[in-house]
Amino acid sequence: MAALWRNRFLTLASRGFWRDASRPGRAPSITTQTVTQIIEKTTQSKPANATHWSRSTMAREAGVSESSVGRIWRSHGLKPHRVTSFKVSNDPLFATNWKPSLGFISTRRSMRWC
Repeated sequence: MAALWRNRFLTLASRGFWRDASRPGRAPSITTQTVTQIIEKTTQSKPANATHWSRSTMAREAGVSESSVGRIWRSHGLKPHRVTSFKVSNDPLFATNWKPSLGFISTRRSMRWC
């Protein structure tokens, strides 16, 4: 151990003495193929008898933990539980009966409720 520090000090001077050398880190336990499979299934398919993928359903399907599925979704910005579509009414008179809801109106002089 002392020889390692001595050699590091001789090659890098004081920078090598005060700062530890970088290491490669832990190898990923989930392959990129598995990550790609999870992303494709999340974005391109739905599970049987469900409207969207849940973490537990996807974890069982992919053979990884629920936490891993959550980390993969978060890193790729996926939120399959969020419905972002707009549902149009089946009422044939919807367009004629529609009125904007009363709410907050902003004016230049002041902000007021109407």
